[in-house]
Amino acid sequence: MAGKRKTTKSGTTAAASKTTAASSKAPTAAKAVKRPRATKPKAKMPEVVMTVSHDQIAKRAYEIWLAKGCPQGADHQNWAEAEAELNGKGR
Repeated sequence: MAGKRKTTKSGTTAAASKTTAASSKAPTAAKAVKRPRATKPKAKMPEVVMTVSHDQIAKRAYEIWLAKGCPQGADHQNWAEAEAELNGKGR
């Protein structure tokens, strides 16, 4: 079958020149489409962690306990509530 292919002036075979011609007839609208540039991901800012002292939590838990009328057995709940408030999670 190699003998049946015709060679063009440029030295390529006829089958090869057909694929080249087909690829050069690609629609020009596709070339005009702009794609967004790939950007580097921005570095995440480190989270600022403020530590709350044991004394600050204890003072706030005491204030919560007083505000609730001094109930017995709610110390863990009051402590957790105070800790959440002071760490900014209770707002």
